[in-house]
Amino acid sequence: ALPETAERKTLYESIIGVCEPLAKEISTPINTMEFNKTANDSQRYDRAMGLVKRASLIIGEHSQPSTGLGIEIKAAENSEVPVLIVAKEGCKVSGMAKGCSVVREIIYYSSIDDLNKKISGFVNNLAE
Repeated sequence: ALPETAERKTLYESIIGVCEPLAKEISTPINTMEFNKTANDSQRYDRAMGLVKRASLIIGEHSQPSTGLGIEIKAAENSEVPVLIVAKEGCKVSGMAKGCSVVREIIYYSSIDDLNKKISGFVNNLAE
């Protein structure tokens, strides 16, 4: 979901901070919001699918239902790109997302610090 609140923007910035040392390229909903200011629907779709195909890992924040995230998870499955889903404790992650073969783990977090620790552990294990 796009970072429509300061809290969500902080969340995405936090995920970037954890992943940046290990990544060649990071794209987030923050970048997407900037791109969307001038792009049409077809350009938005093409960009999203291109990012998925080039990715070595997708981290999807699933605390709020998002059709776009579901489409990206399916595209990741088609391209055999692993997916890590993160969601606030108490949020319901869809069964369709849970059942997808490329979803490696679902992390529930209570705070941004908790999320950072859990993502860091996951990413470091993946890098080994």
